Amino acid sequence: MFRIVFALQAVVYLLLVPLVKENEILYYNSPILYGVIAIISLICGFSVKSKNVPQSGDAFVTNPLLMPIVAILGILYCYVSFSFDLLNRRIGSEVIAEVYSNLPLWALAVLRVYELFLVPSLILLVFSKNKLTSFQYVVLLFISLVSIPFMGLSDSRGKLLIIVLSFIIFVRMEIIKSAFKSSFTLYVAIILTITAFTYASIDRASQYARSSDFYLSEVVERLDGLALLKDLNDVGIIKTFGNFDFEMFVPLKSKIPFLDEARYLKSIAKTSTKQYYLQDVLDTNKFDSNNSMIVDPIYFGGIPLLIIAFFGLGFLSKKFDIAISKESLFKSRIGTSYLFAFGMSFLLIESDFLGAISSFIQNFLLYYAALFVALRKSDGRSSSPSTMGIFAIRPKSTVATPGQSLAANSSELSL
Repeated sequence: MFRIVFALQAVVYLLLVPLVKENEILYYNSPILYGVIAIISLICGFSVKSKNVPQSGDAFVTNPLLMPIVAILGILYCYVSFSFDLLNRRIGSEVIAEVYSNLPLWALAVLRVYELFLVPSLILLVFSKNKLTSFQYVVLLFISLVSIPFMGLSDSRGKLLIIVLSFIIFVRMEIIKSAFKSSFTLYVAIILTITAFTYASIDRASQYARSSDFYLSEVVERLDGLALLKDLNDVGIIKTFGNFDFEMFVPLKSKIPFLDEARYLKSIAKTSTKQYYLQDVLDTNKFDSNNSMIVDPIYFGGIPLLIIAFFGLGFLSKKFDIAISKESLFKSRIGTSYLFAFGMSFLLIESDFLGAISSFIQNFLLYYAALFVALRKSDGRSSSPSTMGIFAIRPKSTVATPGQSLAANSSELSL
């Protein structure tokens, strides 16, 4: 599923929307050629053959303590968000950076830990051999939905979409296909998600005088992954073989905890290469712009690095999907940490490429440490992974017919 989700984003952000924007805005010329190169490189990466990894039994299951930990963190998260007036975080990068820098350490820890571990925790709880009760599923769904507005009311659509996509990429394709045939729970989840997304969109649209303004601002502008690249290209900064500007790596220092320079970079909202391009390269006063993973490789190493980067993304995406299809989520803590870190860091193409790499390293270390609490050794007596979770696959009952042995029927999904 990761390949499908990422490829769809690539086509929308790097090709379709830029073409629509050219049609909507007079004299607007988007550097679509770079988007085409990135998409072709991605598809080539998908096509590389990979060794078939044999299936084996799971070594770990979810720790029963994870469920109450998630519930307590969810309550604390809502309390912190409300108490420190963080319900609306679309107030400018520089302003929100200052707000976060003034938060007490415990409050900042609650925010970061919950946002980082919510989706992985949901995935572990839903897909573990240790099946949850119906009441526990309701609690999980309630916590997830209620906490979304507290992640920033004005940005709730994006948060909701990220949670849904982050969950989907860890679901095996055969489970999704079967779920659409017989899982009532899946349709309830889809209806709730669409309802929440529609409500958030209507609320956002009400802030615009005309529907056309909402369409241009929230759809066309929001999904144009070549916007920042166009700004750089228009002033002649984008070169065929790159700039090899090592100053673009300076914002990565903001990711290092307890570093004085990191606190300074956060205070001036220079925490990503996007801000570096806007403030230092383009010399503007802007702190934000539409961005995508295409900008960093092509700015630093030109077309050759762009091809390598997206080819590598395609190859690693395929490896990710193979691991999920082989039910490798509970094989080892290192493997689980890698899958979570890669999925959470590279899921959204609108992230900057260097930021995704740094997030991957950071998240891998954090997930690996957390999994010593979240997972415990399997005793080997639980049901197989294919019979687990909210979309559990259960075999149909079979009846032996004269002259025939008992045959296995097709599996179906049930509540």
